[in-house]
Amino acid sequence: MNQRKTYGKNRNLRLSDLLTIGVAVLLLTIGGVYHAVVKNQQIRVSRDIVSTQSMIDEHNEARKFVEIKIENRLNRHVLRNELREQGTDLCLIPIQAVEIVEPLSPDTSAIVGNRP
Repeated sequence: MNQRKTYGKNRNLRLSDLLTIGVAVLLLTIGGVYHAVVKNQQIRVSRDIVSTQSMIDEHNEARKFVEIKIENRLNRHVLRNELREQGTDLCLIPIQAVEIVEPLSPDTSAIVGNRP
């Protein structure tokens, strides 16, 4: 019984206790550093995703503007006005002069490379 009373008062840390605490501190430190590295990678990836998405949006907008410019250039009324301003010799043709051409038949003899 006397041993129990004196054990609580004069107890020192043993070498095994210090090693256990050291290993625990080391593991917690490694875990914290690993967590920070992984979190930084996640942040970098999310920033890359955002920048890539913004680039895609910019390209889509540029594509739409190009399509609008093409549509404006191919507008027949605008073309007529531009031709008139340039003083070209082109003129309107009657609708009867337009000939509808049917596509070639799937016959292989119609291909130029297969002449006899």
